[in-house]
Amino acid sequence: MLNEAAHNLRWALRSLKHSRGFAAAAILTIALGVGSNTAVFSVIQAVLLRPLPFREPGRLVMLWETHPEIRLLQVAAPDFEDWQRDSRSFDEMAAYTLQAMNKAALTGCGEPVEVQGTMISPNLLGTLGIQPIGRGILPSEDKTRAHVTLISESLWRRKFGADRSIVGKSIRLDGSEFTVVGIIPRRQAFPVWADFWMPLSLLEPDLQTTRRFHPLEVIARLRSGVSEERAQAEMQAIAQRLAQAYPATNRTVGAAMVPLAEQVSGSVRPALLVVWTAVGLILLIACVNVSHLLLARGAAMRRAAAIRAALGAGRGQLIRLFLTESLVVAILGGALGLVIAIYLTPVLTSLAAGEIPRLAEVSIDRGVFAFTFGISALCGILFGLPAAIQGARADLNDVLKQTGGVSFGPRLVRAGAMLVVAEIALSLAVLIGAGLLVKSFATLLHVDPGFRPENVLTVQVHLPVTNYDWAQSAKFFRDTLFPRIRQLPGVLQVAASNTAPMMIDRTEHSRFATRFGVVGRTFDLGRFPVAQIRWVSPDYFAVMGIPLKRGRVLTESDHNRPVMIVSESLARRFFPGQDPVGRQILMDVMTPKPNAVEIVGVVGDTRDFALDLEAEPTVYSLSISPTMNVMIRTASTAGSLARAIGRAAHLANPELVVDEVRSMDRVVEDSVAERRFALLLVGGFALIAVALAGIGIYGVLSYSVATRTRELGLRIALGAGRRDVLRLLLKQSLLSLVPGLAAGCGLAFALTRIMASLLYQVAPTDPSSYAGAAVFLSTVTLLAAYLPARRAIAIDPMQCLREQ
Repeated sequence: MLNEAAHNLRWALRSLKHSRGFAAAAILTIALGVGSNTAVFSVIQAVLLRPLPFREPGRLVMLWETHPEIRLLQVAAPDFEDWQRDSRSFDEMAAYTLQAMNKAALTGCGEPVEVQGTMISPNLLGTLGIQPIGRGILPSEDKTRAHVTLISESLWRRKFGADRSIVGKSIRLDGSEFTVVGIIPRRQAFPVWADFWMPLSLLEPDLQTTRRFHPLEVIARLRSGVSEERAQAEMQAIAQRLAQAYPATNRTVGAAMVPLAEQVSGSVRPALLVVWTAVGLILLIACVNVSHLLLARGAAMRRAAAIRAALGAGRGQLIRLFLTESLVVAILGGALGLVIAIYLTPVLTSLAAGEIPRLAEVSIDRGVFAFTFGISALCGILFGLPAAIQGARADLNDVLKQTGGVSFGPRLVRAGAMLVVAEIALSLAVLIGAGLLVKSFATLLHVDPGFRPENVLTVQVHLPVTNYDWAQSAKFFRDTLFPRIRQLPGVLQVAASNTAPMMIDRTEHSRFATRFGVVGRTFDLGRFPVAQIRWVSPDYFAVMGIPLKRGRVLTESDHNRPVMIVSESLARRFFPGQDPVGRQILMDVMTPKPNAVEIVGVVGDTRDFALDLEAEPTVYSLSISPTMNVMIRTASTAGSLARAIGRAAHLANPELVVDEVRSMDRVVEDSVAERRFALLLVGGFALIAVALAGIGIYGVLSYSVATRTRELGLRIALGAGRRDVLRLLLKQSLLSLVPGLAAGCGLAFALTRIMASLLYQVAPTDPSSYAGAAVFLSTVTLLAAYLPARRAIAIDPMQCLREQ
């Protein structure tokens, strides 16, 4: 067997050496298909398949509270304590504060920078199995509210030069000294956005004792042998007991459990699967193309195969001989594809940067090598088997009866036609997917965000909370910072808000949410409606271009007055057919003494989370906190203003921390980055698919014309018009085109179901997308068929007769 394999390998290499044109075309085609699949697989492996870098990650889950208007809600601190005490389904349960909290100014180590922190229960690191450099936070330190912290590896390297002696030393966060007790490795950083970790006991007392606020995110480790269904049922039962015990705050609060892996990467799964489906279809098209080439070449090699059969070679031996050649082609193509993947992978990660988690873990490792080798070998068998079977059927008598050259027999003609149908079907499926994404993206870009992003810059500014309370912050922004920025060339207006539109993650509905009531209306306990709350300066609406619909905007004289502005969606929902101006809404409804606030104006809705998410009911209050987003409207794009804004801020206060200056146009673009990522990749791969299909169809028809030269010459000599011959050849192409389009539509109908979450106001069965893709592919197919057909009608019939 080994001798036969070695002989087959030597024969395959000699054969490819003598057919260099065929070898180059086949290897390059497979390399393109394998390379694109390998690059996408390297991303999918890192994001979806590789286990999280924690101890027994399959047992880790995230626990959430739920609300009728918020699917996943952060957890109230007393509820977390009750969960810890009453649950029996978990070995450990830990908590940390959400991302909106604990921004701090890091000073005393060069230029001040804003860092993002979180407060954690002492058992968080143990629950996850994180091994820090140094140690974690001790339970005794949590009880005594000690000023200790862990820092991230990225912050350690960025600000402290990776100096291990920082452990045990103090750093200044918002003017307070904290002792560094450990460093969290980058690979195990959790939550990934944190720069530092402090004891949970440092949480404000009100947040620790009340069930009105939900500042915590909770992670737990399932007990061995406990199913997710059982744990979920237990958590829901605990939530129902809390609802009965605390109806004022918990009446409509439930509990939900999400596996940690799904929480981390679940949102990007559809986009990655769509892209992987597209490159998988490209690989199939590449296999079909090479199968075409092998069938054509196999027809030319039937004489050699028939002679081998006549000398005693069995059909199995002939099949193995042909498959060896196809496997050599596949392995060489896979090796070249791996090189393509090495260069393509950084392109994919750069396109997805900031939108897909765990991208830093993407690499061409042993798993990727194994995947590449596996699909290369599979492709070799897939595209080589048809030609191997046909070659093994060669009969010496039939071959010797041929008067010259070789031609496709009926079986080969049928096999070639079937492969053309397959190519058309696969290409159409990818094209339809790309068409759906293009139409969806175009529709999304025409959505009115509710504000004018052009010529608006935004920058987050952080004041040290130890030196500035809210009143002092408002005075600083109004009297010091805003005047300095207004003096810069090109600046027209300046305002501030607690967050800029579309700078909140789509999953963070509760980050700036508040419950409220309406004076004159009664709501059941726990069923108060939820609105987004924005703290703004008076010029915010003018700077952002948010239109005033009724009443007036806020002014400086409204400071410390109980007045608010509401959005149109809130006005429509709670004051239908009425003028809400002058009416009152209730704030702080979860406290014993809610505050009545007068509505003085109604403004247009803004899509604060993303273009594809409907505007949330919103209330606007005149207020300034130590951390605000400063919005700057300029006379032009004024990209050069970024450094000037930073200098002006530091002149106003050297300890002021200024985040990156961004244009609102870029912010809006980033809000659709996940869809753009899928569109660019699927669209690019669709064009590759069409190109491969066109080349494959052209190659098959060219070979068919070459083997029918005598027949076509005789037809012309006997009186057939050249147009008749042209129609005959194009008709044969249509016989493959029609069933290919039908099969492609059916395949697309099945595959585009996974795209539903990536489409905006476009159905997966959108007729125009199907029709447009079919017309485009039909044009490419007919063009690919026309070129060899036109060459056929130029045949000289006299030359054919002389040869005959």
